[in-house]
Amino acid sequence: MSFNHDICLLAVNFIKTSIDDNVSIDDMITGLNELSTSIFGGGQSPLLDFVNKHLPTIIHHLEQKLTPEEVCTVMLV
Repeated sequence: MSFNHDICLLAVNFIKTSIDDNVSIDDMITGLNELSTSIFGGGQSPLLDFVNKHLPTIIHHLEQKLTPEEVCTVMLV
């Protein structure tokens, strides 16, 4: 498994849980920011970069009932 794949799984799992729990997009972004800060500190975040670049694609795949692992595989990450 690669660092990018790990970031993908972390992001997709967080987004899937947020969707499953009917969390608002604003609260989901706040949660992602908090998670990112706890992992990467206050600087540049590969997690937030990944989410900002791929959020619509991630949501589309999750709506198709793919698992987080399948989403990351389809995205070739």
